Amino acid sequence: MRVTLAFPALAVLTSPVLAQGLLVPLTDTRSVSATSDQSSESYQASGFGAFSETASTISNGPGGDFASAFASIDSDILPNSITIAGSAAGNGSFASSFCAQASALGDVTFEVPSACGFRFNGFVEAYDQGWAFATLRRQGNSALLGGYEGLQFGVIPFDDSGYLQPGTYVVSLSNRGGYCFDQYASMNYDLTLVLVPFSGSDCSSTPNSSGQTAVLAAKGTPSLAANDLILEASGGPPGQLSLLLFGETSATTPLGNGTLCLANPFLRVGGAAPVDPGGARTFPMDFTAFPFNSAQGAVQAGETWRFQWIFRDTVGAGLNLSDALWVTFAP
Repeated sequence: MRVTLAFPALAVLTSPVLAQGLLVPLTDTRSVSATSDQSSESYQASGFGAFSETASTISNGPGGDFASAFASIDSDILPNSITIAGSAAGNGSFASSFCAQASALGDVTFEVPSACGFRFNGFVEAYDQGWAFATLRRQGNSALLGGYEGLQFGVIPFDDSGYLQPGTYVVSLSNRGGYCFDQYASMNYDLTLVLVPFSGSDCSSTPNSSGQTAVLAAKGTPSLAANDLILEASGGPPGQLSLLLFGETSATTPLGNGTLCLANPFLRVGGAAPVDPGGARTFPMDFTAFPFNSAQGAVQAGETWRFQWIFRDTVGAGLNLSDALWVTFAP
């Protein structure tokens, strides 16, 4: 039985166009290395018939302190989501020096090429003296981004959301049997991580005198409260004056050597400035300043607005534009 919890704040991350390939899987391991001493039966939790089986001692190490415990973990990795479900059972060791050891049930390591939103939800079902760990972290960073870890009995739901910056991340499952001294623990897991784009391109651009097509990309987050969104323009003609335009409605109107992708009315963000020698320009957004503090440009959480970079050029009609970047804003 999958538990799905309502999470209204995440609804604002729904995008006009669902991007493909938001995550790139790197590794998918299901390794069991638990301390156990005895055979015991796992609990038959509803909805886990395919995974709940009998836990048994597979091997014993010196002195009977080490053994492998049963685990059945299955994962489904798609371009924009990871689902993991399964069961595990194990005992604590008789030797007090091994009480803190945990069973590594499975890790899915993946890369996020561009910033996006995420929702990580599901539940852990724990029995006896069970420590359960179902976590999302950035690789090499101990900060917990989502999930659950701790000692609690019964069904433990979680529902977390936020933003991931480009980098490598790990969804990890593990458990620990009891405090110590052969205390049995049984776990069931069912969790899903979904990545959701908060920005993307929906209008193409044409090559300019630099030989490239100009594009816009977003960094930071679309959170109005965080106020940390940065737009980065690239592929423009160095030294030419440029402006950033901003509007709510899309269009496809021929303009200069390119296409104006915004419908009237639209505003400009900041002032005119030259494209730098590398063909780029950076636009930090400030939602407390114009045009975002004006009646015409005030954005609200859940709304999707569009940005486009316009610049002078030395060929053709003397004017060109980038693609249009849509951004869905969050609280």
